[in-house]
Amino acid sequence: MRLNRYLALHGIATRREADTLIEQGRVFVNGQKAELGMRVTDADDIAVEEANRRKLVYIAYYKPRGIIPVTLSNAMWQALGSAIIFGLMFSSFLTLFIIPVLYRMLASRQEQRA
Repeated sequence: MRLNRYLALHGIATRREADTLIEQGRVFVNGQKAELGMRVTDADDIAVEEANRRKLVYIAYYKPRGIIPVTLSNAMWQALGSAIIFGLMFSSFLTLFIIPVLYRMLASRQEQRA
């Protein structure tokens, strides 16, 4: 597989960021500077100089089939469908925005105390 894909799959950088790291000469394969388009295997020893490593977050949103039509069709099912949809929206908002902000705030307070 190509080196930039390997780095992306291992969470080191996105493919484009990996290409930039390779061009800057900050990626080494088996002790030698890597080149763009280089192919690697799991057996190769791959080292990256201090990169801005960040966790990649993949978000998948699952909506049960038929929930939207249920909310629009029958008055009896409308309340249930609406509750499910707004519950999913609220939990997604809470998980993706509110909790990370609170976590960062608490982490910065702990760093200030240390």
